This record gives sequence, structure tokens and C-alpha cells, in this order.
Amino acid sequence: MLWIALASLLFSVAVGVLHWLWIHWLRKRTATPRWLLIVAGMGVGVPLASGMCGTSFYILNAYAAVSGEYVDPTQKPRILEIAIESSMNCNVLGLLVVFAVMVPLLLALTWKYHWSRAKKDASGG
Repeated sequence: MLWIALASLLFSVAVGVLHWLWIHWLRKRTATPRWLLIVAGMGVGVPLASGMCGTSFYILNAYAAVSGEYVDPTQKPRILEIAIESSMNCNVLGLLVVFAVMVPLLLALTWKYHWSRAKKDASGG
């Protein structure tokens, strides 16, 4: 179960890197206003960072609780289960915000500042 939480953490990092590359490409190739790219970057960075911080926080708390001597051995699996579930929920919430809000925004920016201009140039307008 822990490997799923760590895999989702790595997936969040990969999504963040891909969004950063997309924003960087938009900045270099098009005339997209800088403030729009900053908003898009913040919109990607804040949910991903909060999801990854929540994931790390819950996993570290789970191991701190389980490694203690005062925890009933019969409760250790339950504590781990709750902590890993909470960490995965934090990460999934951050990813849902990114995919539901920021991907459509970046697609719209790409359409407005790159694809629509390429069509105008190809048609001679």
C-alpha cells in the first residue's frame, strides 16, 4: 500500500514537470502574456505542492506513530491504513484540481496564442 502512495507522489512530480515544460514552451514560442503564464504556473504549483506536502506529512506521521513503543500492536495496521489513505487522498485532490482547471486553461492558451495563429498564417490571413 505504501508503494502506491509513493508512486502517486512521483506521478505528481512528473505532472508538475510536464506542466512547467508546457508553460516554458508557450513562453518561448508564442506571444502569450507573461501574467497569464504566471497564473497558470501558480495554478499548477500550488495544488501539486499542497498535495505532495500532505502526502509526505501523513506518511511521516504514520511511521512516527507506528514506530512508537506506546502503540498497541493490534492498532498498528489500522494506523498505517488510515495514514496512507489520507496521504493518497491529499495527492489525488491536488491532481484533480490540476487536471480539472489547469489543463483546460493551458489548452485554451495554446489554442489562442499558437494554434489559431498557425491557421491564420497557413491560410494567408
